[in-house]
Amino acid sequence: FFGDIITRHWLIYSESIGAVFCFPCKLFPFDSKLRSSFSKSGFHDWKHADELILSHENSIEHRNAVSSWLTCQNNKFCVDKSLLNHMRTETNYWIDVLKRVVAVVKFLCERSLSFRGDNEAFGVSNNGNYLGILELISQFDPFLKEHILKYGNQGTGNPSYLSKTICEELIQLMGKKVLKTIIEEINIAKYYSLIVDSTPDCSHIDQLSIVFRYVYLGEVKERFVHFIPVNSHKGKSLFDVVNNFLNEHNLNLENCRGQSFDNAANMSGKYEGLQAHIKQKNSFAQFVPCAGHSLNLIGVSATESCREAIHFFSYLQKLYVFFSSSPRRWTILTTNLSTNDNQKLLRLKSLSQTRWCCHYESVRALFINYDNILNCLENINNDIEEKIDVRREAKSLMKKFLKFEAAFMCVLWQTILERFNKVSEKLQKPGLDLLSGCDLIRSLQQFIFHERKKFDEYENLAQNLSEKIMDNYEGFGKRKQKRSENQTILSGRKKLEVDTFFIIIDKLIYELDTRLNAYSLFYSQFKFLVNFKTDIEPDIESLNNCIKFYNVDLDDNLKTEINHFYQYIKTISSDIDNCSAIAKLIYERNLIDVFPNVYIALRLYLTIPLTNCEAERSFSKLALIKNRLRSTQVEKRLNALTIMSIENDICKNLSFDDVLDTFATSKSRKMNFT
Repeated sequence: FFGDIITRHWLIYSESIGAVFCFPCKLFPFDSKLRSSFSKSGFHDWKHADELILSHENSIEHRNAVSSWLTCQNNKFCVDKSLLNHMRTETNYWIDVLKRVVAVVKFLCERSLSFRGDNEAFGVSNNGNYLGILELISQFDPFLKEHILKYGNQGTGNPSYLSKTICEELIQLMGKKVLKTIIEEINIAKYYSLIVDSTPDCSHIDQLSIVFRYVYLGEVKERFVHFIPVNSHKGKSLFDVVNNFLNEHNLNLENCRGQSFDNAANMSGKYEGLQAHIKQKNSFAQFVPCAGHSLNLIGVSATESCREAIHFFSYLQKLYVFFSSSPRRWTILTTNLSTNDNQKLLRLKSLSQTRWCCHYESVRALFINYDNILNCLENINNDIEEKIDVRREAKSLMKKFLKFEAAFMCVLWQTILERFNKVSEKLQKPGLDLLSGCDLIRSLQQFIFHERKKFDEYENLAQNLSEKIMDNYEGFGKRKQKRSENQTILSGRKKLEVDTFFIIIDKLIYELDTRLNAYSLFYSQFKFLVNFKTDIEPDIESLNNCIKFYNVDLDDNLKTEINHFYQYIKTISSDIDNCSAIAKLIYERNLIDVFPNVYIALRLYLTIPLTNCEAERSFSKLALIKNRLRSTQVEKRLNALTIMSIENDICKNLSFDDVLDTFATSKSRKMNFT
């Protein structure tokens, strides 16, 4: 059909009886004998709908009824006209009020601030952030100032639209719209990956965080969508929760192309884990172990690989506890510490099994301030005003860090943890693609492998760390141990090299190699996409593997398209160095119809996540929004506040005018005539 589409506004559908009515004919029936089904019982003869609706539309009765309705509407002295004008004026007034309320809600949600205080009245100091900001705005906004003076503090039964009830309703509506916007983006993107993790909140409710990764308009997005309380951590129970959420929001599990969780058995288990249950429903949803968690596990394994490593970090934690347990000792320490190149004070940190940046920062502070820390311990030991137990502990710590092996471990771990920390920070960025992250981990493995030959360099660095350090290996390797007759007795230096240095380095290399094997499948499928800058032709084997595995998404035309695309990339002058930039280039230059299979392959590849760090970040917001002062809030409010806080870029740019129109129309009061 060609031409315009004209809507018949006079047709009204009744969901209760499944029929349509003619509104003017129902309102102004002229002759009861000539009344049709459109004005009586309703029309539902869908087989003959076209001709019968057209016949009714051209009938005299319908034309007379429409004329009567238009005359009634245009009569300015009509009661309905006055009511409608009053209702429209009142609605616009309340919309202006609600726009200011929405702006305040956006501001507080973006910063994860609390809304309510101890008092719900205007003009008091403890009325909370929500009413306080409205009072602040009213100082520069005459409209809001007049509204507060007229309606504020009027009590129940006198609507002001500034109360906590209206605020809570708006929070729910705004949160739903942000969630709806994200779901619409996912449906447009089609392919997505799941990132799931859980943690208990302050009220001891286990919250399951659900994050989606997808490619929207050529850009990689990682969006938080929901917290779901869970009672069971079994893989099947977690799958049921995730599957119910997908069904509730009309997201097809068959479009899932990746999943990334931590290394817990209930998540990553091959047989009964969450990833196994998802794969049973969709074999294309490839599981990717979180690279960030993998690096942490590698670090834990290395620090527990030998006695000297265990002792070193134990002493380092004791050193932090010794200084931090007393404000006076902490002041002595901080006044003697040096700063780094950015003038940032390097402090000791409490060691954590999950945040390995604390290990690096603490070792870095010790490495830079080795002499200063020893001086602090010596001064405390010689201070006669200190308690005898404190002086004894300071002396014990000083003796431990005067040993050569402690200085050697400090130099070694400072180098290793610095590289681990840099790689970990890069892996946590949402835009990093899978194989680029794997190459980064592989380069870390090669770096550590080359460090295996540098024992002499580490030895020299340890000797120059401080003039107070004892002579080489004094007392090292002389512990009394039962030895067998054929056991070789190593010297102090050789024992440090063989039993400590080599064990730590080899353990790191082995663990990195084991973790990298988990990503070998993705190299065999997507290698042809990542080497476009160096290869003259695409890797044929990985290209065939990709087409074979994703047979429902790609076809053999990808082979000719990728060859053409390689030539196209070499002809343009744009500085493109990764797959994310390629996908954005194809979208912005409107080349999707030229390279459709290439664009699909890029979306599939970029959709697969490398880490589940976005779910971990959502826990930080959870701790801010649901804290000990706000521990009783309901789940709906928690999710609305969290999604607006985390996805504040969507919330900022989103227009809530349609929400306000519907809300104000439903809440507006009609004029009372006396």
